Amino acid sequence: MSATPNQTPVAHPEDRAEMTTPQKPKAYQVDHGEGLGKRFVVVFAVSGASARREVASMLDLTRNEVGGCRRAPEFDKFAPGPVPVGVLTARA
Repeated sequence: MSATPNQTPVAHPEDRAEMTTPQKPKAYQVDHGEGLGKRFVVVFAVSGASARREVASMLDLTRNEVGGCRRAPEFDKFAPGPVPVGVLTARA
């Protein structure tokens, strides 16, 4: 927090984010690979950006190697994971 004389301390934006109620992770489908090697991973995260970062880290990929990312609300009920293999294969 920062404050100047005679002022009330103000929380830094990053500090305020930590003070809020934690968001429940949601399911995201993140694509990776190209052509016949194109695949997807379902991860649980609080945002699409964090889902893409998690997949890149998990699979040792760069941000450019991770493809599209979209919400997959049909998998939210499996949070925090994993999604059963039978459910995933039915989707593919």
